Amino acid sequence: MAGATTTTRTAVREIERLRVSPPPGSVSSTDIELSYFDVIWVGVDPVTRLFFFRLPDALSTHEFRYSHFPALAEALSLALEIFFPLAGRLASSPDDPDDFVISYVDGDSVPLTLAESASPEHFETLIGNQMRGVEELHPLVPVLPAEEPDRKPLLALQVTVFPGSGVCLGIAVHHAVADGTGTVGFVKSWASIFKAGGDASVVKTIPSFDRAVVGYLRQLKRDFVDLMKRVATPKGADHEPAQPVRLVLATFVLTRSHLEKLRDLVSSSGRDVGARPSTFQLTYAYTWVCAVEARRLSERETVHAAFVADLRTRVRPPVPDNFFGNCIGAIFAEGSGAELSGKIGIAVGSELIHRATREAEKDPMRDALSWVTGLMERSSKRVLSVAGSPRLRVYETDFGWGPPMKVEILSILNGGAISLAENRDEHGGVEIGFGGPQPEVELFASVFQEGLRCL
Repeated sequence: MAGATTTTRTAVREIERLRVSPPPGSVSSTDIELSYFDVIWVGVDPVTRLFFFRLPDALSTHEFRYSHFPALAEALSLALEIFFPLAGRLASSPDDPDDFVISYVDGDSVPLTLAESASPEHFETLIGNQMRGVEELHPLVPVLPAEEPDRKPLLALQVTVFPGSGVCLGIAVHHAVADGTGTVGFVKSWASIFKAGGDASVVKTIPSFDRAVVGYLRQLKRDFVDLMKRVATPKGADHEPAQPVRLVLATFVLTRSHLEKLRDLVSSSGRDVGARPSTFQLTYAYTWVCAVEARRLSERETVHAAFVADLRTRVRPPVPDNFFGNCIGAIFAEGSGAELSGKIGIAVGSELIHRATREAEKDPMRDALSWVTGLMERSSKRVLSVAGSPRLRVYETDFGWGPPMKVEILSILNGGAISLAENRDEHGGVEIGFGGPQPEVELFASVFQEGLRCL
């Protein structure tokens, strides 16, 4: 659980940079039309994840470069043959300049960078749960390169070696190409191919890129594009310069025992929380209450929550499990600062989340046009949103080095979100990533820990 902050700086130097493509001639040039689920993410910052692995052997950078990196690049090429849209580019549709496609041309590639940490002794700190400065983590994140202005890359990768300790795999991916299910599925496939010595046949689930299974929803796309034109902030608009503040990221854990106590608490409250409150419902409600206090929100203030639901099984007909793309919808809940306070606040938060989810399940696409504008309207009101999910099972990513020591979603800092993943060390538990200004995260840690002691 998060404690005192660290002040480590992680400096890295680039060792080698490759451009990795699917094997020549293995994939035909093609354009994939975006669905409405994809196009709403076109203007959003990339999702950035960090996977930390401890290597079985205490390898130097030189040893890793020649014993592992070439095989990683070869396995990546084979994985990109299966997940070729990731090697493509986001481009304007040839049929409609206001629409977008994922354009893949034979030879399109993904940057794969090998870097070395100047402070390998800091690996143990970076995989901990305590607060870590963002300046320590940002150097481990690759940057999507700026190439042709009309063809934007979708994926960048960086492997940073901590000599004698481990490696960090950094991923930056454009959300328009896939949601978390698709992105994590790609990383796991790449890992499996590498572990199998370059045998791509170990990937049993071949992704489908057919957007017809979710419906292109052309009129909804058109309405969304028109709406974005009307609400877009004019370039050159004046903004108050932000005051410099140290941003930190920390990890908090709810064990299976914590969750059972939370379930007993909300189930006995008499609130409308469902027959058996879900792990997500409990985790989010508890985190929401802690965040309200940490952010010192007024009791009279309306506080907002936003989260996404995987719609693969909720739309009709259901979307196949192997669909690679976006198929998630937004759900909003709100209450007052007074309601979301103390133990009763956890039950109230659970009820608000349960009711919002239940309403969305009745008609998942009912408020689809307002998903993005709803978040934009709430962005100045310190909305608490969510990235990731324990269902993604990120700790099952297996390159043959053992499970990751830590998985972070660094991009949560761009919008005040939290991240969720399964607990690496206990089945049924949850890890929560919470970041922001250091005083806010310190207060959140205090509230979070005190709340658990009082359960």
